Amino acid sequence: MPICSIIVPVYNHASLTRQCLQLLFRRPSIVTSEIIVVDDGSRDMTLHVLAAFGNRIRVITQPSNAGFATACNDGAQAALGEYLVFLNNDTLPDPGWLDTLIAYARSHPKAAVVGSKLLYPNNTVQHAGIVISQNGFPNHVYGGFPSDHPAVNVSRRFQAVTGACMMVKRSAFEEVGGFDTAYHQHYEDIDLCLRLGERGYETHYCHESVLYHLQGQSRDGASDRPDRFGDTAAAHRLFQQRWGQRVKPDEVAYYLEDGLLTFTPAYPYPLRLFVSPLLAEIDNDVRERSSDAMLAERSRQVYALMQEKTHLESRLRDLELHLLTRRPSDESAQLRSWPQLRTDTSFFDVRNLIAGLFLQGDGLEIGALHSPISVGEAARVRYVDRLSAADLRCQYPELAAYTLIEPDILDDGERLATIADASQDFVIGNHFLEHCQDPIGALKTMLRVLKPGGVIYAAIPDKRFTFDHCRPVTEIEHLVRDHEEGPAWSRRAHFEEWVTLGEDVSTRDMTAEHLLEIDYSIHYHVWTQFELAEFFAFAKRRYALPFSMDLLYMNMVEVICILRKDA
Repeated sequence: MPICSIIVPVYNHASLTRQCLQLLFRRPSIVTSEIIVVDDGSRDMTLHVLAAFGNRIRVITQPSNAGFATACNDGAQAALGEYLVFLNNDTLPDPGWLDTLIAYARSHPKAAVVGSKLLYPNNTVQHAGIVISQNGFPNHVYGGFPSDHPAVNVSRRFQAVTGACMMVKRSAFEEVGGFDTAYHQHYEDIDLCLRLGERGYETHYCHESVLYHLQGQSRDGASDRPDRFGDTAAAHRLFQQRWGQRVKPDEVAYYLEDGLLTFTPAYPYPLRLFVSPLLAEIDNDVRERSSDAMLAERSRQVYALMQEKTHLESRLRDLELHLLTRRPSDESAQLRSWPQLRTDTSFFDVRNLIAGLFLQGDGLEIGALHSPISVGEAARVRYVDRLSAADLRCQYPELAAYTLIEPDILDDGERLATIADASQDFVIGNHFLEHCQDPIGALKTMLRVLKPGGVIYAAIPDKRFTFDHCRPVTEIEHLVRDHEEGPAWSRRAHFEEWVTLGEDVSTRDMTAEHLLEIDYSIHYHVWTQFELAEFFAFAKRRYALPFSMDLLYMNMVEVICILRKDA
């Protein structure tokens, strides 16, 4: 019989569920436990992911989406453990998190509920207990504080803790009838703690049980399902009607206890008041108010950007998982021809999703050929190529079957001589950099034409999964020499390597001499994902290139890179 039952309610976001479960198994607890996953009507790859874990987990499948409270209650009904741990699938548990939680519960017999310390990915606090604010509503105390701040590193009693990771004694949970399903995605956890408190049970926060929380991702994506979120306003009204006159505001007491808010009595008044700048902005004279407001606004902006980044990473993981479930596991079987890729819409879905997230304004796409990026309504693109569509068909007969984009601008993509400096919001170069004789020079060119804050969107083949798989990765020293001395010294060697080690069917029967003579555009350079990241980092350091890397993402056979020019 397990001591503890870990109940994970899930709705879509299969990649988050897989990640969470994998970490649970990689970081096993000493106490015996079982894992119950309640699939709350998911419509993605969730059931496929859960099936891969076999009998290591128990799965409860809901025919339709019923909400957090119902899913947790159904999981609890099937559980066998003395302790129930409700765990969001967007959490990443640290080693020892569960053993610490159970040990704390056993050493505090009056505690029916124990919550963990939850951190954002940047190591700031997401949950360190829940207080009741002066307006009567609950609030996560010290959200955004550094994870090592003394105020969040003391285990103690609170009126409530979050349900993102909440341990509840089974007997107490059943005594109050579990979560109240009258709430929909709001206040279920707070309400449970308060109802238990009325029966004499305590709720505690255990700072030594630590998890990372991608807050909101387990519920994100369900906004098209009103029954998932319910009416937020209705949940507020229900909480206020039930608890508004019964809960005691206590947040100030914690601020005083932790020394973040102090005052010195004085007679006559006013008192001397000290407030930690981590805790609050002071609204006094105009200058200080302006400064504090600016810092507070910047803090909110950073938080919003972090949430957006986490949201993006979650969406990308879901897409990647979708691809993985369709991809053969044998590496040799992953080698894909372009016609094969063109039949796999997921390949282009990933490209277009990332384009929609990063591209806006006016920009260029170099060498679009027959596969231009779908940039969305926020972006306008002009196409650049060194040859017209008719000349491209003559030069590359293998393109005859495709409809080619007619270039708006005839120019060498490595130089973009006709494009003014700092004139573009973005430059797209899909499967372009490997065709450049001087990739460092091409990178400089793209940065030159970008406005500050502009974006390079580059998809580059990973040689392991293409007809270049037998070719050696281009060394950094070679790339430097091509840039600083010019690429003429290595041009012939590249063509000879192409015909001897490359496996491109289009040029299988051609000689290096013939390809040189017709100026065929080969892959001069090849990389894997790791070496590509090394190349960008090296080029940035050596040549002081003004960019940051916003994304490096593996899309089947290619690496999608988002480089942003410094503002």
